[in-house]
Amino acid sequence: YIRRYYGGRLALDVQHDLRTDMYATITRLDGKRQDELSTGQVVGRATSDLQLIQGLLFMLPMTIGNVLLFLISLVIMAWLSLPLTLVALAVAPALWFIARRSKARLFPATWYAQSQAAAVAGVVDGAVSGVRVVKGFGQEDQETGKLREVSRRLFAGRLRTIRLNSRYTPALQAVPALGQVAMLALG
Repeated sequence: YIRRYYGGRLALDVQHDLRTDMYATITRLDGKRQDELSTGQVVGRATSDLQLIQGLLFMLPMTIGNVLLFLISLVIMAWLSLPLTLVALAVAPALWFIARRSKARLFPATWYAQSQAAAVAGVVDGAVSGVRVVKGFGQEDQETGKLREVSRRLFAGRLRTIRLNSRYTPALQAVPALGQVAMLALG
């Protein structure tokens, strides 16, 4: 409970500081530079990046605790039975290989999905801020079409990310289970 509390507290504090710094940076820009910024990109990137940072910081105390638990367990396992410890560690290269391979494919897919989420936010912002013009010139169908198109690209990008995750997650879960089976067979 304490690790989760402090992890969550740290994540929220850092997120607040980053949002404040981001706002201060944007307000310091002159008018021309502010006009060059795409609202959708700024909002989309800020939201997704801050969520990633919050998730990382929330999990940081638990990750540190798990690493310490792993190291202590490794020492105790080596003291009890070195051959079984080596069998347990044999799965590490396979996990590393699968993780590296998944990162190489998942990173571009998540980057694309993130940019499409920013594009959706930009289209929505443009339509909302110019709602009078859109309605005045009867451009509702055109704006709806723009939103539909960027939403389709976002959906396709997220679906690609899900497909890639579904390809690698079972392997990342199966390899440690195979290591446990090997330990039971040899032990």
